[in-house]
Order: sequence, then structure tokens, then C-alpha cells
Amino acid sequence: MLKSLRSWHLLLLATVAVGFGFLAWWPFDVVHVTTTGVKWTDLVSAIGTPVVIIVSALFALNQLREAEKSRVSSSLFAVNQLREAEKSRYAALAADLTRRWDEPLLASSRQAMSLHGHEEIRDIIKANYTKKATEDEIEAYYTLQALPNFIEGIAVIEDEFEGLSLDLVDRLWGGVIIRAWERWSMAVEWVREESQATAADRAFENFERLAKSLAAKREVTAGAEAAQ
Repeated sequence: MLKSLRSWHLLLLATVAVGFGFLAWWPFDVVHVTTTGVKWTDLVSAIGTPVVIIVSALFALNQLREAEKSRVSSSLFAVNQLREAEKSRYAALAADLTRRWDEPLLASSRQAMSLHGHEEIRDIIKANYTKKATEDEIEAYYTLQALPNFIEGIAVIEDEFEGLSLDLVDRLWGGVIIRAWERWSMAVEWVREESQATAADRAFENFERLAKSLAAKREVTAGAEAAQ
């Protein structure tokens, strides 16, 4: 630990201590010292004692500083470990969502959406809500609804957890989410109008918010790029 102390600090303090010792002793000449019986060992002890005290104090101070550095380093290490663990969880979440996005059910739902316009999707939803759907409309309904249900879940996670940011969602699924809302908006509006007295009057509100946020983000980005 002494190696961490600056040698010139010790030398300066030792010189000051020795100087004070000589100033205290200077009024006495050598003969007086001899006749009064003052020993050189006592003189050296008197001069060296302040030096020892100062060095001990510096050593103790340095010990405290090193302990504080160690405590701060430990705290920073713990915080960094928590951040790394959080990043790992978010990465695992994104990987799991991407895997689910490519599963057969969602792949079929995206394909079915591409084959139906927004009015057709509204009519299929309407027929199923009013219990007038044909077998084909019932099958189409269960296939189609998988995608908006999944996007609603992504929207909730994006809103609640910082790890799944809007930028990340845009890079992974942005285009599909925007197009999905364009196809589903008419059907969702019909469901809300027909269900004003129930919880369904807020159907897919997170899906809508996310799609509009992504569209607005892309408009801003496109405008900035055009201005350059």
C-alpha cells in the first residue's frame, strides 16, 4: 500500500518534521546539550516521532481511500452485471417473439390477410359476430385473427418494457404491422361500434397505437432523409 503513496509527499513531510525538530532544539548549543545531559538518541527520537505519526496517518488515509475505491468498484460491477442480465432477457424475448412470428399459425394468418381486402375482413368478422358465418368464413376468421392478436401482445410488451423498443419492433416487424392495421382498421371500428357497452369497445387499441406510432416514425425518418 505504501507504494501507492507519492514518494515526494513523504519526503516533503519528513523534511518539514525534521525542520520543526531542529527549530525546537536550536536554542541549545552543543556544550549546553552535553552539560545538561541531553542524549542524541533522545534528540533523534524527538525529531523522528512527528515523521512516524505523519507517515502512519498517511498510511491510514490511503487505506480508507483504497477501501472506498474497492466499494465503488464492487457497486459498479454489480450494476453492470444487472444491466447485462437485463440485456440477455430482452434478447431472449426478442428471439422468442421472432420464432413465434415464423410459426405455421402466424404464417397462415399473414397469408390469409394478404388474400383479403379490408372490406372482406370486416365482412368476415361481422358474419362471425352476428352468427351468420358460413363454414369458410368461420375458418377464415380463426385464421385471420391470429395475427392481430399476436401484434396486440407485441404492442403491450413494447409499451411496458424498454427492452423491446419501437426501433427494434420497426426493424423486425414494422412493415407488416402497419399493413396489418390498414387491413384490419375497418373491422376493428365495426367491432367497437357494435360493442360500445362492453370491453370490446377498446378492441385492439394497443395494436392501433403501435401501428400508428410506427407509421409516424417512418414518416419522420422519410422526411428527414428527403431534406438531406
